[in-house]
Amino acid sequence: MRKLSFLILLGVITACGSQKIANYSSTNNSIENDSSPSDLDSMIAPYRIAMEAQMDEVIGSANFNLEKQAPESPLGNFAADVVYEAGVEYASKTKDIGLNAMKNSICLLNFGGLRSTINKGQLTIGNVYELMPFDNTVTLVKLSGEQMRELAKYIFSAHGQPISNAWLQLSSNSEVMKIGGYNYNFEDEVIVVTSDYLANGGDKMNFFKNPIRKWDSGILMRDVFIDFIKKNKELGEYPVENRINFVK
Repeated sequence: MRKLSFLILLGVITACGSQKIANYSSTNNSIENDSSPSDLDSMIAPYRIAMEAQMDEVIGSANFNLEKQAPESPLGNFAADVVYEAGVEYASKTKDIGLNAMKNSICLLNFGGLRSTINKGQLTIGNVYELMPFDNTVTLVKLSGEQMRELAKYIFSAHGQPISNAWLQLSSNSEVMKIGGYNYNFEDEVIVVTSDYLANGGDKMNFFKNPIRKWDSGILMRDVFIDFIKKNKELGEYPVENRINFVK
């Protein structure tokens, strides 16, 4: 049987001078890897039980399996659509953003940030934590036309990423884009809803590094997913819609 020991030190520190330890006492405690209860187990148990109860809370259900794959997938479309909706709502409450949901805004995420799948059946808070374990926040970035062309080139080189409110036809030497159903000329400024990690150039998205403007909402993307599922109760199919097309 393996036994571990740890030492608890209780010290009194002087308030000034060199801050030497005036006195201390210590206690050795042993932990054995069997099923018998210990003082440490008793201390942790209430927190563990409360956390497990929170993670097991059912907040909705999915009618289909949502999985990720390049260049476009049901899971990517779900994530991008939900985060885009949250970005539009945040912009509507922030006067200086000027987001137009039809002509000058899209959402771009990355497949790497989606760490799990959404399986058909009941959905719990724990399922959303598995999907989005990081504390990434919804961030809006205003890009120039030139930066938008770099964004399109990046999506081509990455062979797709989750996008919303956009349609792309890409090749090694051309980029065609529609935003909200309208042709985009790669000249006008565009507001991109994304995560704070990507907005800082994560996943080699260097076109985000020197934006015209940037707004971090402080809203956790994980909370956006949780709130969306709670509100809608059921998730639909989110089919592949050919949002990203590659041509020779």
